[in-house]
Amino acid sequence: MLAIRNGLELAWSLGCRHLVCECDALEVVEVLNGITNVDFHPLARVVLQVKNLLCREWVVTILHIYRDANSVADSLAKLGARNGWPWHYWESPPAVVRDLLSMDLACI
Repeated sequence: MLAIRNGLELAWSLGCRHLVCECDALEVVEVLNGITNVDFHPLARVVLQVKNLLCREWVVTILHIYRDANSVADSLAKLGARNGWPWHYWESPPAVVRDLLSMDLACI
């Protein structure tokens, strides 16, 4: 949920106004799409922050995808965890995900 919040904030600051956010956590997608009640959710504060971001003047679609289709994001998360980065921004894809991006583009 924090990654989605941070990603939305970055996308907004970069001027993106049409965005598709893919997430492999079905519960997160259901919460953000209003399918699940979040009154007592442990991340209710962060959920509210994300929902406030979604109310801005832009078009954001939150989609569920399967984990095996999310290998680039998974690899980046693992890279960040190994290096102890709470937040990191790349100008271009790091070497660890370039092959995965090529496979994504080729629909493999």
